[in-house]
Amino acid sequence: MKVRCVKVGPIQTNCYIVEDDGHGKKPFCAVIDPGDDAQFITGLLDREPSHIIITHCHFDHIGALKALKRIFPDAVIAVGEHENHDPEHIAETAVSALGSFFYRYGMSDSFNGLPEPDIVYGWEQPKERRKPSPWPLQEIMRRLSLKPEQLLMVDDLKPGFDMAQAAHVPFAAACWAYDVPEIKAFMARFSEHCFDTPEDLEKFLFD
Repeated sequence: MKVRCVKVGPIQTNCYIVEDDGHGKKPFCAVIDPGDDAQFITGLLDREPSHIIITHCHFDHIGALKALKRIFPDAVIAVGEHENHDPEHIAETAVSALGSFFYRYGMSDSFNGLPEPDIVYGWEQPKERRKPSPWPLQEIMRRLSLKPEQLLMVDDLKPGFDMAQAAHVPFAAACWAYDVPEIKAFMARFSEHCFDTPEDLEKFLFD
């Protein structure tokens, strides 16, 4: 039996992957407490999970549950009968606890039905490849054969701005994520685009 522990999501929750070849019997694979980063978890599996086990239904333990169930529809979800696993209840708790982090880190995908991203570069990358390093943007351009002007970097803080500048990629400030006058002033002064609400960004992208 092989047991691995990986950290997922904005508060680095422990997620466990338990796999056993069955020794001549049916192989077993379980994902325990998939708090976030469904694609990252999926990439670590040697086989499709037979079970997704939830120790308790706090948002940081089930953030990737719905996404994993879409990827592995035959997996059995096991959860205690007294747990409140209603998605709306958990989402409300998550938003209350995390605020903008709930949306920024993608945990909301487990509840809003949006598609999975094509490429994800998260905290599993070495430190030198994480924000503010331009490496993720450069790698996206390489893999998808895109030019800098075909991308838009959206972030709410200066490290994201610095990342975009280093990669020569246009930058949009997500000013709805905070209420700090100094940060807003910096973003308004130096960003090519500055949006006060997600709806403003949506209009810019799709109207």
